[in-house]
Amino acid sequence: MKGTIDFLDTNTSEWRIVAHIYEDAENQHWALLKRDRVSDGWENFRLCGCGGRLRKKSYWLAYSPTRQRMAASKDAHHLAWGKPELMRKLMKYLGKPRTPPKGGRVSTRKQALERLRSSNPFDRAN
Repeated sequence: MKGTIDFLDTNTSEWRIVAHIYEDAENQHWALLKRDRVSDGWENFRLCGCGGRLRKKSYWLAYSPTRQRMAASKDAHHLAWGKPELMRKLMKYLGKPRTPPKGGRVSTRKQALERLRSSNPFDRAN
């Protein structure tokens, strides 16, 4: 994978790389960049392809963490229809909570399953 992204033609001080996504079907690496500014609750992202022979090397995207969805745009549409596996991985990454909930219990699936198996269904009704 390339160490730098040479096709980023914007001011790099506003952008930072937040994730690396690997697309299995195309054997392609992608870098997800996030703009520091937030506009009206929408976070701005740019998904850039690293190397390879792609027709489209970057996608401009906007994501709302409160609404848990992408903004309707031409690039989001092309990404969803042209590369659905990549879009699923991207939405899975963006949908993850960034910090654990305050006062909440964070557990793995295995721990949650053990709690369910050990509990009595009649105790939950009370």
